[in-house]
Order: sequence, then C-alpha cells, then structure tokens
Amino acid sequence: MQDNFGYDLAAVEAATKKHEAIETDINAYEERVQAVVAVAQELENENYHDVERINSRSAAFFFAGFLAMLRSVI
Repeated sequence: MQDNFGYDLAAVEAATKKHEAIETDINAYEERVQAVVAVAQELENENYHDVERINSRSAAFFFAGFLAMLRSVI
C-alpha cells in the first residue's frame, strides 16, 4: 500500500491518474464479468447438463480476474 497522501502537486496528479486508471480497469472488468454471469445464468435456465462446471468456471474467472486487478494496483 502506498503511504503518499499528496505531499506536492505532482504526487497528487500522479495519484489521481492512477486512480482513474484503476476505475477504468474496474469498469471494463465489471462488463466482462456481467457477460459471463449472464451466459452462465442462461445455461442454467435452459437446464444445461453440465451447469455445475459452468458455474464453477465462471466463479473462477471472476476471482482470477479480481486478484490480477488487485495485484496491478498494489
């Protein structure tokens, strides 16, 4: 975690840009997750024979992407 709370203007501007980049990544990731969840839900609604595997893989997709995003921030 970064302890720089903006001791000067350059530090504040850098932190602001980093924050904006993180927000952009989160928004893009959220759209992908929603798409995967929607497909998994549709397969479940249609009684897909291997829906448990699909749900497991969609959860793994979510957590793997979330962890990767966190690592890029820290």
